[in-house]
Amino acid sequence: MVASPIMNIIIQATRKAAKIYMRDFGEIQNLQTSTNSIKYFTDKSKNRVQDILIEEITKAYPKNGIICDNYYKDTDNPTDGVWIINILDGEENYSRAIPYFSLSVAYKKNNVITDGVVYNPSTDDLFMAEKGKGASLNGKRIRVSSMETINNSMISIRKYDDITTIANKKLCSNLSAEGANIRSFGSPSIDIVRVASGNIDAYIQNNNSLITLAASILILLESGGRITDFTGENKWIENKQIIVSNDKIHNEIINRMNKK
Repeated sequence: MVASPIMNIIIQATRKAAKIYMRDFGEIQNLQTSTNSIKYFTDKSKNRVQDILIEEITKAYPKNGIICDNYYKDTDNPTDGVWIINILDGEENYSRAIPYFSLSVAYKKNNVITDGVVYNPSTDDLFMAEKGKGASLNGKRIRVSSMETINNSMISIRKYDDITTIANKKLCSNLSAEGANIRSFGSPSIDIVRVASGNIDAYIQNNNSLITLAASILILLESGGRITDFTGENKWIENKQIIVSNDKIHNEIINRMNKK
């Protein structure tokens, strides 16, 4: 599959910026166990990565808009594209030298996400998708799993959704009772693309800025996955809640979520 000019820019910029993370990732293990020093080091890494991505994108498409963690550039023309950047997803993992983190870039035009990349520099895993062309991992086509039941499925639930609340506690209890393996890996973007590649069967998240997941959600959809809110409706952006899965177990998860 020949990549589009937009995709080529995304891959080029992402790989260039990711070199910062890989250089600094090797140093994190040597830092003293001071929370402040690790946070300062991580923030410096993020800022350098952000600067490189913005520079590369602006150089190629100076009129486009850019949205990322602490930077926003509007566009004068509504038909110009907008780049959505998630600088570091899985920051806690990165700061502990755990190789489960990513940076991602998505491209949106006319309010449609058309291109997206999620890249884990520590494993050199590059997930990508172009709308209507399927999804791939390191150049090989990926598809969601064929799991047909919750029993023995692997489901990731975002840790920071306060799993002690009544709703999440009940959900975990109901899913576990059906034989599901519940996990929390710490990087929503990677969790979603791992659903896309069939390693994880479903991912559940509540109350987060879902715009940062634009690239991973495109990859999921292009791999045959499904995304809804907790009621099964297509209002996951408005409601800030998502269930992503291989589709075959999707309704079963919703039923367990709403089970008394």
